[in-house]
Amino acid sequence: MELPIPKGYESVNDAIEFSGVELLNAASSDPSAQARDLLGEGMTATESDADSQLLLYIPFMNNVQVASILLKVNEESQVPNRAKVWNSLPAALSFEDAESQKAPFDGAVSSVKEGWREIKLRFVLFQNVSSLLVFLDGEDPDTATVLERLVIVGRKGQTRAQAPLQSLEDED
Repeated sequence: MELPIPKGYESVNDAIEFSGVELLNAASSDPSAQARDLLGEGMTATESDADSQLLLYIPFMNNVQVASILLKVNEESQVPNRAKVWNSLPAALSFEDAESQKAPFDGAVSSVKEGWREIKLRFVLFQNVSSLLVFLDGEDPDTATVLERLVIVGRKGQTRAQAPLQSLEDED
């Protein structure tokens, strides 16, 4: 499956720190495994549970630059039509806070090619990103929103892991 990634960018999903990923309001008995499927090569679609909203907290091992977020969707199901995206938060917000707080991106999800939707971010606002919080909502609040895959498009930066300390020897 070819991803609709613009020239000069790549998927940065392999820079995700999967142990810290949180997926909220998913109709799944194991949201962690569901999040790994959604962000990896999994074949299981993710469906919202109680309403049309999904909230996904994604920390990275490296700081990354993010240009857009691609959403693989099934056009026969309810797809996300609105998104809010925050960068470099230390933890996920509650749904109430996500609804009410201002985000660097708050807007519509556009179609890029059949089966794919895109959240096009202002690249200058997402330059040194340590985590993303993605809030997705469908048009009908009484219908589950369904996602097949989520791909973060951008560039990988330097690792945030601290280099080992070396002692300085006397120059006598």
